[in-house]
Amino acid sequence: MPLAALALLLAQAAVESGSIEVRSVDALTGQPVAGAPIYLNGPAKAVSGKTGEDGRASFTDLPMGVYPVATFGVPGYNRASNPVRLTPKDAKAVVRLAMYPESEIAGRVLDSRGEPVAGVSVTAVRFGYVGSRPGIVSFHGALTDDSGVYRIRRLLPGRYTLVAQPRVLPGFLEGEVEARTYFAGSPTRPGATPLLIAPGEKREPVDIALLRTPSTCLSGQVAEVPGSANGTIRLYDADAETGAPLGSAPIEPTGEFEFCGLPEGTYQVHATASGDGGPLSGSSGPVAVLDRAVRAPPIPLQPPGPVRGVIQTDERLPPALRLSLQGVSLRGTFGESLQARIDLDGTFFIPAAAAREYWLSVSGLAGGMYVREAKFANRDAWSQPFQPDGSELRIVLEADGPTVLGRVERREGEAVGETVVLLAAHDLQATFPPNQFLSTRANFEGEFQITGFPPGRYRLLAFTRELPSNASPSPEWIAAHASRALELDLGPRQTKNVTVEAVRITHLD
Repeated sequence: MPLAALALLLAQAAVESGSIEVRSVDALTGQPVAGAPIYLNGPAKAVSGKTGEDGRASFTDLPMGVYPVATFGVPGYNRASNPVRLTPKDAKAVVRLAMYPESEIAGRVLDSRGEPVAGVSVTAVRFGYVGSRPGIVSFHGALTDDSGVYRIRRLLPGRYTLVAQPRVLPGFLEGEVEARTYFAGSPTRPGATPLLIAPGEKREPVDIALLRTPSTCLSGQVAEVPGSANGTIRLYDADAETGAPLGSAPIEPTGEFEFCGLPEGTYQVHATASGDGGPLSGSSGPVAVLDRAVRAPPIPLQPPGPVRGVIQTDERLPPALRLSLQGVSLRGTFGESLQARIDLDGTFFIPAAAAREYWLSVSGLAGGMYVREAKFANRDAWSQPFQPDGSELRIVLEADGPTVLGRVERREGEAVGETVVLLAAHDLQATFPPNQFLSTRANFEGEFQITGFPPGRYRLLAFTRELPSNASPSPEWIAAHASRALELDLGPRQTKNVTVEAVRITHLD
């Protein structure tokens, strides 16, 4: 072989792999963080390591492609991540992981007389967008002790809504009761005072005085309870921010139940049981409780059924791939969250799913991967929920998706953190489940990443005000703000670095 040809082959081989140096630092001081576990979820394999005393970790012989780089599990610090793409032109990359110290919120919960209340659930909730649906980004909670004191740890910096929820027990309470109360003294979330928590901040005291309100009872019956069944009735607040039950009780042989001491609101009753025939479940659906006792419709118990399917792709399945079904008939985290067992050939199996609607969730995709389609009995199961009926669920993945890396700034060039960044299909006709957009949240330094979508033309917007969690931007609303959007034409496997100006949104049309 001629020397020139050999040199060319060696040069080509040299750029078939690259290297990444990771530098983990304290986001506030800039000092290196030693002993931080580092995880790279690459296009061919997942690799891991740990930073040394200088806060650095090096990875070599990495195939070309996009690598989400992350660290978590360091005591006193929150998770940090940053993506990078290796190409023959840029085969050596340096990634900085800015790790924010954990924050806390603490205080006391008091009754109307100023006395401490024990056993109250206090939750700090961050609202935003989960995939393309508005909802709960994260929540952390704690119970008050005998002195009414709570302490919520391991918080990321950001804007939180704080809510205290007294527990409801079966019984015959009458008159006024302590009700769900938002900080500072509101019965509803729109009237709550949000808390903007800085990195590493220990915010205290944040005290909550519970509101008192008239109460009534909700009763009903679980239909046709098997004689050998052993089950539980759980009561949920349909308007609550998370899915923690308000109260529970064993299922009586007659199936009758009653929960009293309920403030006005919308509730749901969920029943689960196990008998000789296996597990059973059922739900009442939303029931409005006003100023008088209410009886819920009968709750039938039904056995769950299996869900089988296959994931199809021309690439190797990512090691971190996860598939789950999220119940959608109830808000927050209430209902089943079912994880699938995925085999190496892409077939998956969920042993038991209730007879109800679910959203399909696919996570842990390698950089550039996205769901092209999902079909259940020839029906779309990606842009809308579906109800299992024994049919096969088929999911098709592609690996040529682009990546948008960016920074949100004010007009003066100053970074704007904690903003919602939204990527919408340019023509507003392409199917973006379920509302034609993807979204993420910029960190405190204004940096963000959006991946997991097909090549095409898009509009990118960044908002300096959180939108209501029950509001989804419609194509008409996005079109009305199109003049403020950054237009992007993204090709297969392209990485686009952008700077987007923050837009002040005062309302959602």
